Amino acid sequence: MEEKLQDNRLPHGRDITGTTYLEPFDNLINQVPQDNEEYEYWLAEVLGKISHLPYPIDYLYDDLSLYKNDNSKIFVHFNAWSNYHFQICSNKRHLHLFEGFLQGHKIFKENEKAEEIYPGNKNDQQLYVKEYNRQIHNWSYKRLRDSITSKTAELRISIEFEIPPNHGSLQEKARDLIFFAYKSRINTLMTYALTK
Repeated sequence: MEEKLQDNRLPHGRDITGTTYLEPFDNLINQVPQDNEEYEYWLAEVLGKISHLPYPIDYLYDDLSLYKNDNSKIFVHFNAWSNYHFQICSNKRHLHLFEGFLQGHKIFKENEKAEEIYPGNKNDQQLYVKEYNRQIHNWSYKRLRDSITSKTAELRISIEFEIPPNHGSLQEKARDLIFFAYKSRINTLMTYALTK
């Protein structure tokens, strides 16, 4: 795959200048084909569908900007064409991908901002970005929790939420989370039994 990406040849199927179309057309008008095969080839070239779109351009995060407007629509604009803002139109199936791009772009920009606030201080830059990422993820988790809560309420399924501990190894955090959830369930059942 990397070899294909590094290959500098132009993609097939693009005819921005029209030479692929004009050459066979010129042949059909000004020359006599040698045989039926050559005639059919020229005709196929003229009638073939050729894309006149420009070649795809690979933009990096610092070449473009992503943002959400007041109506929660995602827009992109390229730094070279900053007057033109393009709305991302996507169905719900793919919308989460563009939300991820937007979130990644915000994190990327916060890395440029951290360097400006703390020039030359990598430790403070990392702490700043870590805190920013924590705030974004907390917002995402809250949105996920709210979504799960509303769906389970519709289906009348009981759920339990616990905040994971922030200390220890992954195994210790998983163990403590299960213990806290179990303890919470016991407390909930006892409270329910006492109110009956």
